[in-house]
Amino acid sequence: MRFKQMRELLEYVSQCRVAMSKLYDRLDHQADSSRVKLLLEYLRTHQLEVAEKMDEYIEEAPHGVLDTWFKRLDYDDIIQECNGVVLEGGADEHAVMNLALELDNKVLGLLHLALEQSEHMETQSALEAVLAAERIRQQRFVHNTLRMDDI
Repeated sequence: MRFKQMRELLEYVSQCRVAMSKLYDRLDHQADSSRVKLLLEYLRTHQLEVAEKMDEYIEEAPHGVLDTWFKRLDYDDIIQECNGVVLEGGADEHAVMNLALELDNKVLGLLHLALEQSEHMETQSALEAVLAAERIRQQRFVHNTLRMDDI
């Protein structure tokens, strides 16, 4: 995939979160364990909330930042990857958690790549803020799922 403007990148990140939510919903129908189903439901809801936050950020961000162009920002299609994931029979919550972290880290990696390739200070600051918020959400997500082990 190739992104031209910051707006396109952030919209794609939001679309990735929605695709991940749809993935977890689809996997829920394949899951055997009630614990895995509970985790998948949490992941589905979490990704929709993160997508909503990203959409809110896009609405509120300065147009100058959103209209910033990247020279070349190529990345693998995360949405396509979500569409190809299948839950193996007997998969436990750890396998689901590893999948969720892998996909989440790909989104964070995309944002980090954009930060590295950004040439404008205002865009760099915006990307640093988005990355910081995404990392905090990821930490909370990991802590919340670890608390599910206690259930």
